[in-house]
Amino acid sequence: MFLQPFYYYFINLPKENAFLAFFLFGLLFVFMKKRFNRQAFFLAIVSLTFLLAFSMAPHKEMRIALVFFPYISILASFGIIHLLQKTRHRKLLYSLIIIVLTLKPGAKVPEHARVGAQRAIRER
Repeated sequence: MFLQPFYYYFINLPKENAFLAFFLFGLLFVFMKKRFNRQAFFLAIVSLTFLLAFSMAPHKEMRIALVFFPYISILASFGIIHLLQKTRHRKLLYSLIIIVLTLKPGAKVPEHARVGAQRAIRER
């Protein structure tokens, strides 16, 4: 009845919170770092384990993601920090982060705003 694809959480988590788009950068920096950091590695393994285990379940809901949401959020912040440290174009990256965090992907215009705009256009 409620069968979602395997990639359901990978697509819908950034739609719920645009901040989580930086989760992949966090994973990349944890696994590609020259100096081994046990805490970051353990956090990455725990978050990937939760994400993959819940992705294999046939029924997926966003409320179930609350279990592993804190781990993914910490890795996303880790990704932002390392992106800011590694880049030379910091102003561009700051503005990109602000745009990503303020504009929610998939945001819909409320129905009453659409109807009001259509009336205003017709009245001209």
